[in-house]
Amino acid sequence: MAGSGSKFDRVYRAHFSAINPSDIKKAYNALGKPDKCQSLSVDARQELDLKVGVAFSRFQTRYFQGRYGDLDSAVLSYGPCQTPTLGFCVQRHLEMETFKPEPYWLLDLGIMNSGTMCRAVWDSGRSFNRNKVDSYITTCRDANPASVAKVMSVIAKDKNQGRPVPLNTVALLKACSKALGIGPHSALQIAERLYLSGYLSYPRTESTRYPKSFDIAGTLQDQLHDNRWGSYVRDLLRDGVNVAKGGVDMGDHPPITPCRHARAGELSGDMARVYDLVTRHFIASVSHDAKWRSTTVKISIEELGEKGNFTIRGKTLISPGFLAIMLHKQYGDEREDVPFGEDEEEEEKDLPEFKEGDMYGLTFSSKKAGNNKVSVAPTGKFCTLDIKEKMTTPPTYLTESELISRMEKHGIGTDASISTHIENIIKRYYVELVPGLAERDVVVRKAIELFSAKFNYFVDNINKMDVLFGSSFAKLQDVGKPFTRCGLTRRYLQFITGPPPRLYNKTTETVYVLPIGGEIKQWTGRNCPVEGCNFELCLYSVGAPPRTFPLCPNCFNNPKPEWGQIPGEDTTTAPGDEEDENKERNIRRMAGKNMIRECPHPDKMPLIEEMTVSPDPESNGVLILDPHLGPKWRLVSTREPTIVNMPKSIEKITVLNSKDEVLGCRMMSIEFKEGESPLEGGKKKYTSCFASDEMLQSLVRIHHGDERMKASSRGGRGRGRGGGRGGRGRGGRGRR
Repeated sequence: MAGSGSKFDRVYRAHFSAINPSDIKKAYNALGKPDKCQSLSVDARQELDLKVGVAFSRFQTRYFQGRYGDLDSAVLSYGPCQTPTLGFCVQRHLEMETFKPEPYWLLDLGIMNSGTMCRAVWDSGRSFNRNKVDSYITTCRDANPASVAKVMSVIAKDKNQGRPVPLNTVALLKACSKALGIGPHSALQIAERLYLSGYLSYPRTESTRYPKSFDIAGTLQDQLHDNRWGSYVRDLLRDGVNVAKGGVDMGDHPPITPCRHARAGELSGDMARVYDLVTRHFIASVSHDAKWRSTTVKISIEELGEKGNFTIRGKTLISPGFLAIMLHKQYGDEREDVPFGEDEEEEEKDLPEFKEGDMYGLTFSSKKAGNNKVSVAPTGKFCTLDIKEKMTTPPTYLTESELISRMEKHGIGTDASISTHIENIIKRYYVELVPGLAERDVVVRKAIELFSAKFNYFVDNINKMDVLFGSSFAKLQDVGKPFTRCGLTRRYLQFITGPPPRLYNKTTETVYVLPIGGEIKQWTGRNCPVEGCNFELCLYSVGAPPRTFPLCPNCFNNPKPEWGQIPGEDTTTAPGDEEDENKERNIRRMAGKNMIRECPHPDKMPLIEEMTVSPDPESNGVLILDPHLGPKWRLVSTREPTIVNMPKSIEKITVLNSKDEVLGCRMMSIEFKEGESPLEGGKKKYTSCFASDEMLQSLVRIHHGDERMKASSRGGRGRGRGGGRGGRGRGGRGRR
């Protein structure tokens, strides 16, 4: 191939994305030379996949064969993409297994207006403190004059619902799974058969934008005579198509589109359903946006202050746009890790007329004895205020569509191989695919019949469960090792490695969740200085080179608002909401969602303040003395991966109680080694405020960035000696 005049010089390649006469002729008239680099990259990937997969699969299969009686060890396969795909399923299973439901309460406000009862959403979300929510009801019930709910504002605005972007492979697999109930592997096989039959364009593509050369009008005209969508297409061509500006043209193949018309009955079964979905999606992608009239009603109960705010939302369809052609509106991207209360879409309903200033008298379904008064507003309208109790719900098993989204998000597999990886973990019985479509009433009736007998048997044999559990599981108090002392009982807390990592008090059965993202170490003999805490401290190290911070298990789980913003959180806690915020935070932490790559405590926490010697000029954090102390003395930033290496000539550093009057940070007592002091006259000891000590700053070396995060693209050697606060040494700063 490299030699001149080789027979391969006469080899050409045709590029086409649809099997129809026009595309094939166009490709034949624009032949190109094969790309040797692309060919070699494919060969390399195949060789790596084969060697890595065979080595791992053969080793673990032979190792586990014959060791367990209930393990199907015929083939225990490994793959660079298959294994993380299975990992997503296992992680969700562990989240479900470790989930502990908790009760919570919220205020339920119902507004009776024009014969329609409208439910208002409590803006405060939910509370894990029943007594606190009860107190809100009591406040309204005992108010004099009587409490009323007042309409503070009514806002109506028109909103556009954007048409879908053109269809690529991943979107097709997700759509077939959610809307048609067809698995990814089968969906791609069906799409390929439709492609080979000339009905669809090439189904393996990453593009979500039509190239400029794509004939949208011609593709639409092929569908003019269809009795299902022909009239819609005719109106669309008359009014003008609306090509989306978003999406990405990856240059490989255009998005998936119909290539020729298939009359009703020409295709059958799943092939007809997939063709119908692709065609409707294509037409919708060049249609006009749908328009909605959105109405938001804000309601307030004055006696409750900020806790008395409620919202009613509704929307009405003004112009259907692309919705008129799409049969399956339920497929699309899933929203993951959405906090409570933020996933409530505006409900599609017509609201009765609300006017700003309208007042509704409050009624209560549960009244105290001797107090049965009902507020009556001047208009004679009324509303009900009550407490609704609910339980936190565990996550459900991943759907195929959700699994595809996670694989795409984390770069697992390609658009062409995602379906194969999912099929492999199902075919090898690592996971089970459970169909999810059935009539609600049938499911409820069958389930109750099934579980009635199971429940009766369970009640009669409950004592046997302890024996079974004892033979299979280790009790929490028997797991882990003594790690650090509790400040309340002075008993040792057991360290459970997790996930998630946590400390457990066998005496009080209390769990203290620890941060994720670093290494937890013991720090014997040092107690938390926070009043009433007295827990023995740990050490928390993050990054490479590591930055080490003190960690109090109790204060990490029960932070106080006056300490400032909590690391890893976007907002500060409002006064009075500490208990609810701590509950919400612990739910996230028990689910393993508290990745912290900085100091785990706020900067104003007393423990951190005791070690603060300077503001950090590179961030909104502070510099503290590394708790490892000597002989390598260092300052570390609480919020950025910055390390200030103190000169080796220092023998000892002590953080003093006295503070700088201007900056408010603590002074340091510094003692130099014999004969190595830079001070005048060879003095060994002196007191320094690092933030304003230019002499000391000239002696330090500053390291910026986490080696783990910038290893792939270093920007130089960082700051050199003498960088200090004001100057840079050799090299630029690496990417953080």
